[in-house]
Amino acid sequence: MTMPTNESIQCNEQSPNQNEDVRAVVTKAKRAAASLWMVLHAKSCRRNQCIYQGCKDTKLVLLHVKCCRMERGQPCNLPGCTQAHNLLDHYHKCQEIRLAAAQQKSGQTCQSAAGKADASAAPPSCLVCSIRARHVRSVLENGPSHAPVPLVAKMPSSE
Repeated sequence: MTMPTNESIQCNEQSPNQNEDVRAVVTKAKRAAASLWMVLHAKSCRRNQCIYQGCKDTKLVLLHVKCCRMERGQPCNLPGCTQAHNLLDHYHKCQEIRLAAAQQKSGQTCQSAAGKADASAAPPSCLVCSIRARHVRSVLENGPSHAPVPLVAKMPSSE
């Protein structure tokens, strides 16, 4: 039996820089997923006093996003606007990809009212949406105390 050499062991290990890069990507994806979770929650929340921290501020950002000039190619300086806009764009693109995959899997070539493929049938294909789905399951199973901390910037106060 031959023993592995130090050289072969080192080739299989990731360098510290690679590990740090992976951690940085995962951390960034977790932050984006938490923000996406809050944006999607706030978009559908109808409570005046929501139990989720940051919902009220995120609702205000979303109201701004609807009429923001950024839609027309102009930059926006409102904190959270660009982030919320980009997160929603990302989410919609991922949903389209999932819907197309579900349609392809079920053999559908066009959508009909009776035979729409369900985008939720296909698992999320990106890291951000996978983590967001995990947040959703955690909140549903464990209650509001397990909601991710929102990261969309607060609206500036009008004081």
